[in-house]
Amino acid sequence: ITCKDEYGEVTEKARTLKYKKDLLDKRVFEKFEIERQYFVKRGIDWGIVTEVEIDKSVSNFIADLYTYKKLYEIDSFKGIETEIIEDLKLFFINQCVSYEGTLNSLCHNFDKTMNMMTGSGIAMFKHLLISKIISINIFNKVNFKEHVDITINELNERETSIL
Repeated sequence: ITCKDEYGEVTEKARTLKYKKDLLDKRVFEKFEIERQYFVKRGIDWGIVTEVEIDKSVSNFIADLYTYKKLYEIDSFKGIETEIIEDLKLFFINQCVSYEGTLNSLCHNFDKTMNMMTGSGIAMFKHLLISKIISINIFNKVNFKEHVDITINELNERETSIL
């Protein structure tokens, strides 16, 4: 998980998910210790999370995002050359910088401007989120009918020169 603290500093955290009832299992504990050591060596904050501590709407939103990890597998992007998909990503990111309306209007304008199938903008938005190219506060319920503050994360040299 990528987090930003109150000073704006970005940190990485690793969380292992487990049902509360499984925490006392000796084998589970041994696996947790291996994971803990792995992340400690890399300087990453590690912890265990149970179903008791998880906000269901946030976990459902994150689970949904994972279906957009491979954009080229989404119907509206199938058959499009990789270079064109990268250009579409940059166009969407550029639109995120200055958008003022609703998230729906941002995504719809992408569909219309780029002559894409309806819903392509939403797919692009979710892909960029799961890829950590853009960020939002996922603890605020995402409502596509409202404005959502979007942060553009570090871009590589090619992406920066195009924007």
